[in-house]
Amino acid sequence: GSLINSGSISGGNGGIGGASTGGNGSFGNGGAAITGTNLSIINSGTISGGLSGNGSTRAEAIQFTGGTNSLEIRTGSNIIGDVNATAGTNALILGGTVNDSFDTSTGGSQYLGNYRFAKEKSNIAIVVKKGAPCKEIIDYIEETGKKLLILGLKGRDKEGIKEILFGSTAERIINALPCSIFIAK
Repeated sequence: GSLINSGSISGGNGGIGGASTGGNGSFGNGGAAITGTNLSIINSGTISGGLSGNGSTRAEAIQFTGGTNSLEIRTGSNIIGDVNATAGTNALILGGTVNDSFDTSTGGSQYLGNYRFAKEKSNIAIVVKKGAPCKEIIDYIEETGKKLLILGLKGRDKEGIKEILFGSTAERIINALPCSIFIAK
């Protein structure tokens, strides 16, 4: 199904646990705000996972449980809690009609799973994958037939040239791929 959110969606909060003569019961878990399969979500509002009964443990904001899913983040988007995309085929789309930014450092901590990253209305694909960098990059370019790869270089020497010439990941990629490669340092 499709969901366009410009308001606020929150998961339910868990209970505090009952008291008895033998001790207190366990805190209840908070609920995910959105969960499902084959979802297309466009968000410019707030999506928040519920809190557990202890008031500090946050549930996932969004949980993709399988199928083909997409989450389009637009200006004003605020996601509180994790986005779990460990099941299915998933896309994280930077959308909207204005220039905006997205903090990619949250990719491994808040956005769990494997995503195809994209920018709406653009001919540029931003792809993030887990695995051995050299193999993942070569496999992706060969599978998609891309004509240009822009590759970041994290050289250990001041010029970065020694790293390129003497066995770096960049060198292995350059030697393996037939497409044009632009190296940015």
